[in-house]
Amino acid sequence: MRGHVVGVWSAVAVLGLAGIAACGGPPPAAAPPVATVGVPAPAPRASSGPPTPEDPALVHRLAFQQNLERTLARARDAGWVENRRVVIPGHNAVLVVYEPMPDKAQATIQQRIDAIGAAPDNVISRESGMIDVSRTRQNKLLWDLRGKGAHSVLVALTPCGAHCGIPETLVLDLDDDRFSVPASAPACPTCRHDLDGDGIPEFDFPLLQLSIGPCSHASCGNSYALEVEVQGYASWDGQRFAKNLALFKPLYDKALEKARGEATKLASASKAGVCPTDALRVAGELYAYGRLTGQPAGTALAAADAVMSGYSMQPCTKQHDLLAGPKSWRVLRGELSKTRLPTLDAKRVK
Repeated sequence: MRGHVVGVWSAVAVLGLAGIAACGGPPPAAAPPVATVGVPAPAPRASSGPPTPEDPALVHRLAFQQNLERTLARARDAGWVENRRVVIPGHNAVLVVYEPMPDKAQATIQQRIDAIGAAPDNVISRESGMIDVSRTRQNKLLWDLRGKGAHSVLVALTPCGAHCGIPETLVLDLDDDRFSVPASAPACPTCRHDLDGDGIPEFDFPLLQLSIGPCSHASCGNSYALEVEVQGYASWDGQRFAKNLALFKPLYDKALEKARGEATKLASASKAGVCPTDALRVAGELYAYGRLTGQPAGTALAAADAVMSGYSMQPCTKQHDLLAGPKSWRVLRGELSKTRLPTLDAKRVK
């Protein structure tokens, strides 16, 4: 019966083609094999298998999606609930911030972050009391820390939540959609300048600290100490963030001149009943910047003594909630003189 049906349709096809030729139409195309006559050809179908190597962008994207799904599943299994996502524009990369499930919340660990890239299992996780992702002044997520383009993400980790603990910054480099923790990072990546205009930023770091005494949180904040800091400079030298580059000398010359200007103003200010935190900071700057620009230790200390002359540290007890008596200038001067400062003799590695 099947052969009879096929034969009938073949005969009809032959008669139709003969009619076309008789009317002056174009010559007929070669007849298809008998077994496929009257059966429409199937439309091409998209492959349901993995992308081919000829489409690397799709392969990359699929790897990222798979990594994201695995990471989210593991976080849920560990008792974390997704709070928000921070997508890195132009990259197969995302930051996911979680909060703990109510039955698994700890006293201080209130949040977790996963930095998820495209490479298989490229996930960097941290837990902290509070987590924030820092943005540049232009509201960008990626920071340029080395003068070679913006490809670093900065995550602020506060140990026990708002108003509790001093935040630490986690630096994550993002290269080829892969996150990594660099071997060297600035102490304060958001404290960024380009004072010499060479395109490679400088970063503040505490060159020295002088602590007057322990203090309550209500009075002195998260440091729990009444203290002053003198800021120094660090910058990428081609291998690390260095504090001993010779190119810092002109910057410290300018900083020294600024400190001298403040010392002149303080000399004419009233000193009675004043907790001399500003004077102590300027004294530290005159000593540190003087030493870094070539002054002998005795000369730099004499400049610091001149600023502190006439001040007493005792008013700090009344003006701040100190938990112990304040250190005298004599004690602080001794600490200042023992501070180890960098030797500015290094060059950038080309």
